[in-house]
Amino acid sequence: MTGTADDSAPARARDAACHQAAKELRLQHPRWIVLWISHTGRYHGYPLYTQRSVIQTAEQPAELAALMEQADHAAGPATSGPVSQMITPNGRIHLRADPQAGPPPRQ
Repeated sequence: MTGTADDSAPARARDAACHQAAKELRLQHPRWIVLWISHTGRYHGYPLYTQRSVIQTAEQPAELAALMEQADHAAGPATSGPVSQMITPNGRIHLRADPQAGPPPRQ
């Protein structure tokens, strides 16, 4: 996108700050995949504890955090099993269920 308004230094700086905020949200909410999607201008959250298509989106990180907490509360205690999440230096997310957690809850 060279030559467009989206390619400006302030836009790149904002985008980097938003990616950092998404990374912090992932650390605070390890049962969720959290992404900043630049072209939508929104944060996206995907719960790891359900097979259903659940997507939370928000313009601000705090707003997404509140939506994820509401979804966690509505889903109940069956969502509290451990999942380990590793984010590699290149930003890839690797997930692994805790082997001592037992089978996943039935949906």
